[in-house]
Amino acid sequence: MSLMTHPRGGFTALPLQMKVSQYTIIVQATDMEGNLNFGLSNTATAIITVTDINDNPPMLTSRTFSGEVPENRVDVVVANLTVIDADQPHSPNWNAIYQIISGDQFGHFTIRTDPVTNDGMVTVVKIPSGFQHKQ
Repeated sequence: MSLMTHPRGGFTALPLQMKVSQYTIIVQATDMEGNLNFGLSNTATAIITVTDINDNPPMLTSRTFSGEVPENRVDVVVANLTVIDADQPHSPNWNAIYQIISGDQFGHFTIRTDPVTNDGMVTVVKIPSGFQHKQ
């Protein structure tokens, strides 16, 4: 946050203009209404940590992703779903969770999140019935 002074005294907090993860400020408390000739004062250090809020949705980089997988193979990544999220990387607000919401009623696929890139890795987890399973 930044502070703006008022002509009659006091401060107003303004939203942060840039992403800074931590501020260290020195504060002073003075009695006798701040009179430096008669008042006593003391200082302390305040460490203010700025935490990210979830204010940016993940945006898939394409409306369509496609891939191929060899027949009768499981644990194979079929496609990578790339996503962009402007929240702080590697924070809970940035980590995407992918769900298949239709088209896989028999549970042949899952989507795992790559912890480094945040991409969704569509993976075959079960061979469709009627296909031969080769060892």
